[in-house]
Amino acid sequence: MAGDYRYFIVRTEDGRLAAASSAEIYREDENVEMTDFAVHQAFRGKNLSGLLLSRMDEEMRAAGMRIRISAPSRYARIRALPIPEPPP
Repeated sequence: MAGDYRYFIVRTEDGRLAAASSAEIYREDENVEMTDFAVHQAFRGKNLSGLLLSRMDEEMRAAGMRIRISAPSRYARIRALPIPEPPP
């Protein structure tokens, strides 16, 4: 069962990417899994993941989808660590 994907982003006023998430949509089952949240280090602590989740929930429910949210895992926390900039 392959899903379709919908991406949600938050940009700054000058167009920089601040946060992003995705929703995997299974139309035949009328459900969606909201997953893969990422927030740029400079914008953490501003509830951007909460904003994305609310918007995703609103749009997917309006489209008649049932919602599944991936449970956080130890791996998810490891992936969330910042990646250092490469040396010049």
